[in-house]
Amino acid sequence: MKTLLYTAAALKSLTKLPKPVQADILAKLERYAATGSGSTKSLVGRPGVRLRIGDYRAVFTETVDTISVFAIGDRRDIYT
Repeated sequence: MKTLLYTAAALKSLTKLPKPVQADILAKLERYAATGSGSTKSLVGRPGVRLRIGDYRAVFTETVDTISVFAIGDRRDIYT
């Protein structure tokens, strides 16, 4: 299982979301860290990968040991 690291900005964005959405996002990130499965796609024009969680996205970079989450938010706003 890979270690999940969150930036301060990602944690701040996460805390602004409703509690059920927060739980779903954290569960999907944990599952991805453990199994590597999930709806992911590489970003174009910048480094990173996005994980789809319903209408929300988590954007992160990945190494052999860690996943560094640097953005969490609504799909309409996450890429701006």
